[in-house]
Amino acid sequence: MKKPKLNFYRLGIALKIQKAKEVVNRMTGNANFTTPNPALAVLTAAINALEAAYEAAADGGKTLTATMHAKEAILDGLMAQLEDYISSVSAGDILKIQSSGFEVRDVSLRGKRKASVVSGENPGEVVCTAEAPAKGVKAMHEYQFCNDPIPADTQSALTNPWLAAEISSLSMVTVSNLTGGAKLWFRHRHILTKGQKSPWKILGSVIVPK
Repeated sequence: MKKPKLNFYRLGIALKIQKAKEVVNRMTGNANFTTPNPALAVLTAAINALEAAYEAAADGGKTLTATMHAKEAILDGLMAQLEDYISSVSAGDILKIQSSGFEVRDVSLRGKRKASVVSGENPGEVVCTAEAPAKGVKAMHEYQFCNDPIPADTQSALTNPWLAAEISSLSMVTVSNLTGGAKLWFRHRHILTKGQKSPWKILGSVIVPK
């Protein structure tokens, strides 16, 4: 099965801005994707906000740099949300995926586990799977969730914050006692033995079973 692939989240900030602008340009007026989620105007605002913060932080300073990374996290979340939308609408059509500015990847049911989030077997349960840390690296797994849509800016994050789900030594966890019928987004990061933390990575969204 074909899925969209962005190769976005490990890029430097300047390249993220460039790539995100390319995707917006390719999606604008694209008949294959008539109702982008998030809206392209929201995505453009997040790109512009990150670009401004990136330029402001060019001379350093902890506060400006922290602001820049906060804007980066917002754009990461929106691009993940757009990837989910393109995946759903394209239904594996290679030409449709490529028209969006995303690349194409094969999804196999075999081999190494891929980061994902799916409904659990019981009401209120969701199963999160994260990628293992690099070989030889010991790390804990931290999971969080928020309601749909992913907060697009600092203000919306106040009313729809990311909430703690699990901290575990396992790369696959079951999160329980969630609200059935709600659409939730999940993210993950590694906590290394020296307290260092990897960037957050969006696992995806899911409707919690009732």
